[in-house]
Amino acid sequence: MFMTIARFDVRFRWLIVVVWIPATAAAVFTLPSLSSVTQSNNAQFLSSSSPSVQAGELATPFRGLDPTGTVVLVASRASGPLTPEDKAAIGRVEQAARGVPGVYLVADEGVSKDGQAAQALVTVATSTSNSSTASANVVDGIRASFSGAGAPSGLSFNLTDPLASSVDASKTGNTT
Repeated sequence: MFMTIARFDVRFRWLIVVVWIPATAAAVFTLPSLSSVTQSNNAQFLSSSSPSVQAGELATPFRGLDPTGTVVLVASRASGPLTPEDKAAIGRVEQAARGVPGVYLVADEGVSKDGQAAQALVTVATSTSNSSTASANVVDGIRASFSGAGAPSGLSFNLTDPLASSVDASKTGNTT
């Protein structure tokens, strides 16, 4: 049997090559990708009576909001500790951020040990974090509030963390 296959392969080698090239191209474009058919979450293979699944269901009310829907607002002064005027401007930016459509919560997280920076956690609604347009509108709205805060010279405001990073990466990708 192997001898027959070998004779066939040698005799029709060019035909086999000609058939394999378009077949490979067709397979790449028509068949699903490996990542779309594999399951990376092993918990989905567990039954609903499994102790870890039951514990996860009980813990649902205690979980925080989606971490991809958060932005950390950082205000800093490189030349020394934050002044009372700086702290007032930070409060105005936090208040303005609360008024941006799509913002769910703004929590002041305090001042750094050296007194040169302060941060606030901004959480957006899940529907906002799931929409690239709505996410961009929220990030742009918060950044627009920086100029209206009447911040003293030397105080800078920045946004970081998942939502701001994904919006910036998306804008960078669109311009490339």
